[in-house]
Amino acid sequence: MVLLHKLSAPLLRAIRKGKETEVVKALIESSGGDTTEQRREYVMTSDYRGWTALHVATLKNDVALMTVLVSFGADLNARTKELSTPLCVAAYNGKVEAAQWLLVQGADPFLTDEQGRTPRDIALLQRKAKVAALLAPP
Repeated sequence: MVLLHKLSAPLLRAIRKGKETEVVKALIESSGGDTTEQRREYVMTSDYRGWTALHVATLKNDVALMTVLVSFGADLNARTKELSTPLCVAAYNGKVEAAQWLLVQGADPFLTDEQGRTPRDIALLQRKAKVAALLAPP
């Protein structure tokens, strides 16, 4: 994970403000550099809390945007400074569609945050029953 630099601030700002998926995609293509690795680095840049664009898109429950970010190399298991993954964000906030999409794409439901909690533990603590059910063992 790369710390926020001035070139990627517009990406996180655009996602936080709810810009259309195509606008965000165009921003990545125009500002993210010419190579796949440069674009991946751009989408993996984080803010002061360690939140990446995928964490923010997950909070917004925007599966279309999440799909675009992952297509440019966003890490499904990216960690914040508190070791929260996008799946932890979905669990904490009860974002069922985002959680389901992350699981289908291969996000690891057993990674723990700095307090040793899995996304399921977080969902249960926050009383997000639908997300907790998605994360329940088979």
